[in-house]
Amino acid sequence: MENAPEPIETVKKGKCKVECQNKERFILIEKENGKVMYHTKTMMDIYKFGVYEKKHEFKLSLRALFNGERIVEETHLYPIKEGDKFIGIFYGYRKPIKKPLIKYQINGTRKAYALARAYYMEFRFKAGSVFCYFKGLYRLLDKKTNNHYNKVLFSMFMDLEQQVYKFYGKKYPERGSLIKWIIKNLK
Repeated sequence: MENAPEPIETVKKGKCKVECQNKERFILIEKENGKVMYHTKTMMDIYKFGVYEKKHEFKLSLRALFNGERIVEETHLYPIKEGDKFIGIFYGYRKPIKKPLIKYQINGTRKAYALARAYYMEFRFKAGSVFCYFKGLYRLLDKKTNNHYNKVLFSMFMDLEQQVYKFYGKKYPERGSLIKWIIKNLK
């Protein structure tokens, strides 16, 4: 097998197979005023996260916008280098860098829409930032939507915040960044 494609890391989860792909981890890397800002693709939500002790890095697996739970992309947060500092986690929204076209079908009729806003979670450092964009993050701003998915999504973002602050050795604020952002932007 001379020209065999490289194997994709797969994990069994229940009845479905999960593929981990890291082809183009960032869609945009900006450099301005000595700071580097990394922007991920728009993803659905968080799949899993945690500290990888062997390499001393924080792995963040994000569920792809399409294909449900089948495609996962990983982003790594590395230890602080000398002269750098972890400032905190921030949330917000902006115009999407690349507008993903979302297609769906209802009763045999095909429909499509593009995202008008990209909601993000920013890991801010003295030397730059990592922006992770999520489609599901807007759901936390709606008072009317109080379902199981939103509760799980909220708890995952809160757990992620706490673990990232712990990883960088910074004290977690009494009210997390997510709660402050939700209260400020509640619809």
